[in-house]
Amino acid sequence: MSSPAYSQPLCTALQIALIELLQNWGVRPTAVVGHSSGEIAAAYAIGALSLESACKVAYFRGTLAASLISDSSIQEAMMSVGLPEDEARCYIARTQASSGTWERSSLTNYLVVSCINSPKNVTISGNEAKIDVLKATLDAEEIFARKLNTGVGYHSPQMELIAAEYRTSMGKLQTGTPVAGEPKMVSSVTGELISPRELCVPAYWVINMVSPVKFVSAILRITSQSPKALARKLNRSHHSAILTYDLIEMGPHSALRGPIKETLSTITRGGDITYATLLVRDMPAMETSLDTMARLHRIGYPISLRAINHQGKRANSKPVLLPSLPEYPFDHTQSYWCESHLSSNFRLRKHPRVDLLGTPAVDWNPSEAKWRKLTRLSETPWVQDHKINSTMIYPAAGMLVMAIEGIRQLMFEEIHTIRGYRLTDVTFSAPLIISSDDETETQLHMRQLQDASDKTSGRCEFRVYLHKDSEWAETCRGIVSIDYKDRNITEVDGGRELTRKNETFGRLWKQSFADCCYPVDKSDMYEYLRNIGLDYGPSFQAMNNIACSDDGQATAEIQVFELSSNESVNSVPVIHPVTLDAVAQLLFVALSKGGKEDMPTTIPTRITDCWISNEFGQESSPTVLQACTRSIRKGFRNTESEIFALDRRSGRPFLSIAKLESTTVSSELRGQENPGAKQQCYHLSWQPDVSMMSNEEIQYACTKGRMAALCPANMRNNLPFLIFTLIVKAYNSVLKGAIEVQDPVMRDFRQWMIQQIQSFAHNRLAYSLPEWKALAQDTEAQKSLLMRLIQQDGEAKWLITVGLQLPYILQGSIDIQIHTISKPHASRDELFAR
Repeated sequence: MSSPAYSQPLCTALQIALIELLQNWGVRPTAVVGHSSGEIAAAYAIGALSLESACKVAYFRGTLAASLISDSSIQEAMMSVGLPEDEARCYIARTQASSGTWERSSLTNYLVVSCINSPKNVTISGNEAKIDVLKATLDAEEIFARKLNTGVGYHSPQMELIAAEYRTSMGKLQTGTPVAGEPKMVSSVTGELISPRELCVPAYWVINMVSPVKFVSAILRITSQSPKALARKLNRSHHSAILTYDLIEMGPHSALRGPIKETLSTITRGGDITYATLLVRDMPAMETSLDTMARLHRIGYPISLRAINHQGKRANSKPVLLPSLPEYPFDHTQSYWCESHLSSNFRLRKHPRVDLLGTPAVDWNPSEAKWRKLTRLSETPWVQDHKINSTMIYPAAGMLVMAIEGIRQLMFEEIHTIRGYRLTDVTFSAPLIISSDDETETQLHMRQLQDASDKTSGRCEFRVYLHKDSEWAETCRGIVSIDYKDRNITEVDGGRELTRKNETFGRLWKQSFADCCYPVDKSDMYEYLRNIGLDYGPSFQAMNNIACSDDGQATAEIQVFELSSNESVNSVPVIHPVTLDAVAQLLFVALSKGGKEDMPTTIPTRITDCWISNEFGQESSPTVLQACTRSIRKGFRNTESEIFALDRRSGRPFLSIAKLESTTVSSELRGQENPGAKQQCYHLSWQPDVSMMSNEEIQYACTKGRMAALCPANMRNNLPFLIFTLIVKAYNSVLKGAIEVQDPVMRDFRQWMIQQIQSFAHNRLAYSLPEWKALAQDTEAQKSLLMRLIQQDGEAKWLITVGLQLPYILQGSIDIQIHTISKPHASRDELFAR
């Protein structure tokens, strides 16, 4: 196919066919230009050559060019170069000079510019060896140069070897049928207009074959003239004027697109002229040709849409009606598409994918609903911050959130207003381990439970399954239900019961806040949890202002988790697993007494009753929760906790857990001691064996025993706050009396006092909340607490007495090392007046 004997006549035949097609579609040219052998089809387009003559010119040109290729003594080539014509001639001269002397009489021994394609591109023809030398030079200078697969040097002196035979072979040429509109043709041999009579002689086609192609001149001739050139003039020059707005290339490919665009960029009207092509390599011909016609139609060209749309049909054919179609376009009572319910469920699913729940199963059944969830760390990065004994585990709170989000989707059409969600009889049978390398697949199954008296009770049994190692394993099950607002306000009580519940939570919070007087450092607490196997990363470290008591109580402020940019808008949950998990973390503070007592790794295993407010997912959702818990141990491995959380701003309850059971999963403690476990009939008491201890270990054990005696378990919870009030009184006394502190140690102590007072003012202490600040203004209440502590606890008596003497200790008038209580049975007013 690459042989000129075939490619030349085939290319011309294709171009003639495209001309006939455009004429059938109503496209008539104003002017035509041909590049090299493209002038054969251009001459046919204006009627200068008949079909037989055009084929004759193309056939003999290809046949004779092929004979040059078969002559092995002649090695010619062509190369496209990205240079202007004058610069290309300079490079040719340099190449010729470097090759030594050459004989001009030799037609195949030198290089010529054979085609001027654009202002910045030419084609060079000649001896193939010298073409290769020139290409190496241009490549070294990073100038575009690409050899063409022609096998001969068209438009070079080589073609003169076949010129005489070409002229003889063509014989006599005939003109074609005159074309309507009398289109003009600009010759790419001369760059000027040429008449049909000049084109119908063999001599012109010989000149076309051996002469350089001045394509850029021909394009400029048909595009550079303005509309003013069409004005009638006395010298009749307006007859030679050509005004062109649109160019269409007809050939096997848009090979001239680049040269034409470069040429148009050099003229003033270039931006007003469009370019299109009928065929593009590797693209459907129907698509490219119809696209060009559509562009002409859009700009107002009078093409024949009827001819285009009926292309390939018989002239007398008529459209055939389809009587089997529906009678009306909008009548869809009869379906003509057999679609399964699986496909319909997938296309018309009511809910999008939710990150914390997953996607509804394709075989959706509301009575036995299923969701499939793929946990990817890239979408839920906070999961990486939840590790138990160095294993990444999806938090148990996350499985509760899955159940809540599932019932939200099932009951989204309910007319009742939702107040909250209740989870009961929840058991966690296995951990949901997350893979760090791949996605983790889980499923939520939910079955509706209907009461005989209420068909819309909003209660469902749920189960969570984990797919691992080609098997499914249950990790959690329980019952989730919806708590409706209108069902909490009955006609009998008018909502008073709900109000009393809220007030009860408020009183419990105030009592727990007063009892938990030992502040716990946040960083120390999370470091303690990490040491016992509960590794909470930054996302899960949501407890602030932590405090605890000696009897299993703890309070904290919980920062509500904010969704990251990676989590979609559809993933806004009622409550985020991080927030719910942070509330549950408070039980570890209570059980360990703020990290002071060792405990094994413990995880939740059962929840008897849990209520979560629906306001979490609304605009009034709190940003900070006040949470408190009371936790007790049950046997050697189990604990029970009650937890609730209020909105810090409004005081309304947002979460409550009536009974959370936890179980030990690891017996590794931080220290060497085991506190033992109380059983019904016995308990184990581990004591050191003196015979097996070193002197240092004996000394440590004795010291520890003395410290335990000084710190009894019934130390009053209000003591730290009362000591702080004595510090404030002492500091104010020093300032008012302008007492100068001489001792450097006491000056440092004075600075520490200032820091404590500032921390209290900026709400950085555990007792900085409004309840404690109100107590700080109640002098009578302080007196009562002081007297009760002095009468009940010897250590408290000593601390309070020293606190009352702080102004004199700072001044140096009392030596704290030898100070003793002079009146152990002083009255309340007398003692407080000191």
